[in-house]
Amino acid sequence: MGKYGRSKGGPPQAGRKMDQGGSRTASRKPSRDIRSGVIALGLGFEITVAYSHWSSDTHSSSAHSFSFFDRAMASDNISPENIPPTLADWRINVTDNDNEGIWRKFRDHLRDAGATLWPHKGISILKRKPRKYVRPNGYAYVTPFRGLDGYAPGTAMDLTNFQYKNELQRPATLQDGRDGIVRVVVLRDEGHTHLKILRKIANEPLALLTNNHTLPLLFEMNFDLVTFCVFPLVGGGHLRRAFADMYESTSVGDLLDMVMQALEGLAFIHDLHIAHRDAFVDNFLVEWQPESLHMMKVPTARPRVYLIDFETAVMFELGCDLSECTCTGIPLGDLENYSRPVIPEMLNGQPYDPFKLDVWQLGVSLVFDTTLPPIEHILESMHITDAHERPYASEALLQLSRVVNNMTPQSLLIPSVPFLATDDD
Repeated sequence: MGKYGRSKGGPPQAGRKMDQGGSRTASRKPSRDIRSGVIALGLGFEITVAYSHWSSDTHSSSAHSFSFFDRAMASDNISPENIPPTLADWRINVTDNDNEGIWRKFRDHLRDAGATLWPHKGISILKRKPRKYVRPNGYAYVTPFRGLDGYAPGTAMDLTNFQYKNELQRPATLQDGRDGIVRVVVLRDEGHTHLKILRKIANEPLALLTNNHTLPLLFEMNFDLVTFCVFPLVGGGHLRRAFADMYESTSVGDLLDMVMQALEGLAFIHDLHIAHRDAFVDNFLVEWQPESLHMMKVPTARPRVYLIDFETAVMFELGCDLSECTCTGIPLGDLENYSRPVIPEMLNGQPYDPFKLDVWQLGVSLVFDTTLPPIEHILESMHITDAHERPYASEALLQLSRVVNNMTPQSLLIPSVPFLATDDD
């Protein structure tokens, strides 16, 4: 199994027309109503702020957006030439502290719009201040086993530390005291399909469906050339942590529940003719790591799994036949800059099924062995090289749930066995 990284981006090539989307802007006079997330920032060019209402009872987004033009105030160095030309350029703009990089230029304006960025603690590490704990937000939890205090992985205090591997995102404290993630989604001509997909599936009404595992979009902040989207802070990290050494108390039952939720999330977007194309385990987040083996008890509650990062996603017309929904080439468009595992079709230019690609990407990144042959047969089928033999997400979910539901929960209170990556897959 090959190693894979975080590099991505670039326009997809599709065998059927894909929706490229675009941003919406409505005109309105300047406003300083901070509660609505709208303020005249005086950047010397047009700014649009779209916002959502977020309360403890509901996450509901507003369809309103506002724009204004203020030439009277200083630009504070956020002129078009000071903004990275592409998402790839922004992504490599790694900084050691708040006094460097493009994020510093937007820091005050993001704060005025409702998102105060966390300060740097070290290279790629940020620390929430001044509170000792994050405020409960419905997406971040810790187990009694890990506890509240101390900065060991999985504790409540550890939630105030954030290490990013993608320069396009930053943690921030929002106006109501809760915490979220600010993500660059649109930059000039890039990311409009990404934003349109988020507006479709990460907002109401689709975000209310139980089988939709897309992380909800809280609100947008549109700064002319750049659109930032704000998401909840999710506490348990990505799914890969569940079978990492630091969480060795994760049971096979814990893992299978997460995998089935991940498949359910993929099946949901596939039904809408949306393919993710970067569906590796590090793009699935978990509310907490259950670690059932610590207590040797079947947990009463299970963490919800969320799908994130639709940067390389494609969206096809709903009326087209799935057999006509194909892509060609690398999601990045350049093999030299793509560090993820690839299927043969990507290399030889043949059209491939992006929905089955999602299943392959998830399957090939599940680097553990449940030691249960019926389960292993299904998990292995997810990364069969021949796409014709590979199941769709809905098929793999049905097969896996049938096997799991015929087993007692206690029989799944066993450890998984990690296996080393190879270069054979």
